[in-house]
Amino acid sequence: MMMTHGDICTLLPDDIHSVHNEGDVPSLSLHIYGKSLAITDRNEYDPDAKAVRPCPKRKRND
Repeated sequence: MMMTHGDICTLLPDDIHSVHNEGDVPSLSLHIYGKSLAITDRNEYDPDAKAVRPCPKRKRND
């Protein structure tokens, strides 16, 4: 799916997605999660290696 200025996309918990910029100028995207990334189990997928790895937990800086 190609997204442009002002587009919104929602994903379900088991959805797999990748984000990259096709343009020549910097872009900004805002990702909003339902829980803190410090307590959310997530995975990274490497389709070339057909591998799944746990995503490192984010630490809060209070």
